[in-house]
Amino acid sequence: MGGFVIGSAGSPCRVRICPPCPARADSFARSAAAWARAPRREGPPQIDPVARIDALTATGRANWFALLAYLAFALITTLGVEDVDFFVDSRQTQLSLVNVSIPTFSFFVFAPILGAALYAYLHLHIRKVTEPLAEAPQPAYLKAKRQAWCTARGYVEGADPDCAGFFARIEQDFDVEWITYRKALIALIAKPDLRGKDLRRALLSGAELSGIDFRGALMQGANLGWAGLQSVKWQGAKGSASLAHSADFRGSTGLMQELLSTMIGNPETLLPDTRDAATGESLFVPSCWPFEPKGWHVLVGALARNGMTEERMRAEFLCAPGEAPRKTGTPWPLDRDPPWVEDPGWMPQDRGEMVIYTPTPAPPKAFAPPAL
Repeated sequence: MGGFVIGSAGSPCRVRICPPCPARADSFARSAAAWARAPRREGPPQIDPVARIDALTATGRANWFALLAYLAFALITTLGVEDVDFFVDSRQTQLSLVNVSIPTFSFFVFAPILGAALYAYLHLHIRKVTEPLAEAPQPAYLKAKRQAWCTARGYVEGADPDCAGFFARIEQDFDVEWITYRKALIALIAKPDLRGKDLRRALLSGAELSGIDFRGALMQGANLGWAGLQSVKWQGAKGSASLAHSADFRGSTGLMQELLSTMIGNPETLLPDTRDAATGESLFVPSCWPFEPKGWHVLVGALARNGMTEERMRAEFLCAPGEAPRKTGTPWPLDRDPPWVEDPGWMPQDRGEMVIYTPTPAPPKAFAPPAL
């Protein structure tokens, strides 16, 4: 098969529309929307989320009790300190329980540092627990309790025989209310000026960046997955090997296909409902990279900070053998709610289109992100 070029404006390409390629799994896909796709390619072995939660909870419990024990130890020791201990060099503070004496000054210097370190470590561990908790399957007993609750109140009839629709509506209303409230609070925060800033390897996943000025910024290896990027200014921004899964680019100005072609995304990547100024075509993001793009090592270094291995990145972000990058992303107006909010039954789908040109002898030349 020949090479593929995504969004190369002005190139002498022979363009044809191909049938949809097999859909690939995407680790940033929205759990609320059902994916219409083929089975996932084999990648690194998956860990049971419940077992992982059990292990992390046990470790977190030990960290919590260790912090409480240390604080109790420090408090008891502090109660035994007298005023004269601070002014007489020969006086020392005796550590309770261990019966060891140390200079009073040293105790009051190092005890707070150690306490702060234990406190920070505990909260870093709590952050690590939140991800598997969000991915954990719903326990069977919860469904039974919901069914019993609905039955007792007469909700089980007609269209909601298992009460799923009733709770789905409640959860959807809560999501909409929370998103609206969160956006209102974020709008009150002063927005940073990121014009020309070096954002290479920036982990911006899930960040609310609406209205930020990214003009001239360097975005190589940035992770924009799930980021809110509405009404952002992109003129002159440069990027390569960036992730944009489920990012929201609606209302952006100066967003060119040349920049989007350096990223990969999914159908839930929301794009401006405008056309590219250079090509006159609808904007899109590629679904995968056929091989390591320019700046791959920068992205590897960025995601390594989150514990993601290069092997897993290859399985998630590079196209499978014989698979070509597809045009994906959903153009959507800024003044409307996201499609999954307007229609809970919305099914995200790839466009199934790709740009093909004359085969080249070296595969790395088949997909060429724009030069920086």
